[in-house]
Amino acid sequence: MEKQGKAIPFPGWDVLRREEHEEEPLLVITIQDADGNVVRRLHGPVEKGIHRVAWDLRYPDLEPTRLKEEKSQYPWDYSPRGPLVVPGTFRVSLAKSVAGELIPLGGTQSFAVESLALATLAAPDRQEILDFQKQAAELQRAMVGAGEAVGEALNRIQYIKKAIQEAVQVDSLLGEEARIIEKKLLQIQSELNWDRTLGKRSEPQSPSLSQRVESQLGSTAAITNTRRHNYELAAAAFPGLLEKTRLIIDGDLRQLETRLEAAGVPWTPGREVPRWEKNKKK
Repeated sequence: MEKQGKAIPFPGWDVLRREEHEEEPLLVITIQDADGNVVRRLHGPVEKGIHRVAWDLRYPDLEPTRLKEEKSQYPWDYSPRGPLVVPGTFRVSLAKSVAGELIPLGGTQSFAVESLALATLAAPDRQEILDFQKQAAELQRAMVGAGEAVGEALNRIQYIKKAIQEAVQVDSLLGEEARIIEKKLLQIQSELNWDRTLGKRSEPQSPSLSQRVESQLGSTAAITNTRRHNYELAAAAFPGLLEKTRLIIDGDLRQLETRLEAAGVPWTPGREVPRWEKNKKK
């Protein structure tokens, strides 16, 4: 239009705001089993051209939702994955997501998942394995989520301690309370995942609750008594630890943050929206 000498129109601020805030488009690949149950949803590239997307033949990953994919630091890093599907017939469909609306692209295609029969200790009943692994996966999902919640709470504590150090006219007992909560959270973290003090020095330690469940989802062999025993131990101990975690984070830590707000301590991540009243005197 500039070359043709025409006036370039201004779209308006509302149009520009909508454009800046619109969701990124997605290419959604949906995989269903023979009964129509959704097994997995994958996202493909949205650029033009020919692309290939691989499915690892597993149910959804158990990792907490992240906005950016985190790369493993070491080859031996463990990433919680869903259990393998049982061989059979599956269907795949393609759709595009624009502004949250899912628009189908083309028809549904069927394909077969087959076993290579290379397992040395092949299980006679693959469905039994899947049922057990789904049960273990749900426990692991909760454990991973609890671990992330503890990690975020510990991060909030770091901000709180720094805010108390920099604030004026703040009761020193608030800092001591923060340290007590931090100590409790670190103990939960050790029981749930691993003892960092021992681990950093390669010292032997008993399996943590998470470690007893981690090994349940990668095998296609029959479920051994040891694996069942590990699951039962973890399932029996986790509810108490989970409730303790909830009481500390939703109770002790939240109450501490409320007192920090009342004391006028600078805002820290995780706290409620600050309260303010015009002409209110401290």
